[in-house]
Formats: sequence, structure tokens, C-alpha cells
Amino acid sequence: MYGNKRVDAADKRMLVRRILVYGAAFFLLCTLQCSFFSRLKPFGAVPDITLGAMCGILMLDNKRAAAVCAVCAGYFIDALGAVPPSFSPLFYLLCVVILGAISDKIMPSFLSYAVLLVPTVILRVAFTFVNMWIYMKAFPAISVLWTVLLPEMLSTFVFCLPVYFVIKLCVLPIEAKGHFKF
Repeated sequence: MYGNKRVDAADKRMLVRRILVYGAAFFLLCTLQCSFFSRLKPFGAVPDITLGAMCGILMLDNKRAAAVCAVCAGYFIDALGAVPPSFSPLFYLLCVVILGAISDKIMPSFLSYAVLLVPTVILRVAFTFVNMWIYMKAFPAISVLWTVLLPEMLSTFVFCLPVYFVIKLCVLPIEAKGHFKF
């Protein structure tokens, strides 16, 4: 009986650590995305660095942690600067499901993370396209591909690369285990 209480207390401490560390990281990244990058617009589009953080958690921690972060970050992003109707929590959760199946098959490393970003940015561009379609109430013109979607794809990929190292630093204090231990 006494041993079970120790395990439960250790699990609770680990959960609190995860909430605090990932909560602070996502607060910083979402705020950076919605304030700094929305004004700067590198490559002419706002990068979705929150998606990069979710990919990092998928690779370095687990799917459950990434799913919780996805829903919370989606609501936070929508609260800070989404144009209604926006379905960010649903989109981020769908990304975790799709990318989680891919991340199970690859070893956690920076190179694998960069490879995982390719389907991530494709999903992001598809989400932007659907949002534009809903907002404009018409099928967007082909010129949107070159003026909006391609710059968003490029900026998201480039600015998500350093996010891997931020998430890797976040994983250290919570002692999350990756797929393999090196």
C-alpha cells in the first residue's frame, strides 16, 4: 500500500512538471507567433511555430502530451488572433493524430524532426487553404498558392527548425523518455 502512494505521488509530480514546463513553453511560442511574427511576417507569411513544438513533443515525449498541448495551444491561438470561424484546436489535434502515426516509425533526432516537418507544413497549408475558402465563401484563385501558401510553407518550415531545440530543453526537466535512449 505504501509503495503505491509513492508511485502515485511521483506520477503527480511528473504531471505537474509537464504542465508547468510545456505550459510556459507554449505560452511563449503562441505569444511569439501571434504578436512578434504577425507583425514581422518573414517570407511574407506568419509561421506556425506551435506546430513545430507539437512535432517536437511527438518526437521527444509522447502522443498524449502532444494532444493535450495541441488542444490548449489551439484555444490559446484562437483567443489571441484568429479570424472566425477558426478550428485551431481541432486542426492541431488532427495533426497530432496524423503526425503521431508517422513519428512512431522514426527515431527521435533533429534530422527526423526536419523530415517530420514536411508533412506538417503540408497540413498547415491545407488548413490555411480551407480557412480561406470558408472566409471568402468561394474557391481561392490559383495565385493564392504563390502569394499566400508557398510563403507560409517556407516560413513555417524555417522557423520551426529552432523550435526543436526549445522542446528538447523542455523535455530535460520533466525527464520524458523518447523512443530510444542514447
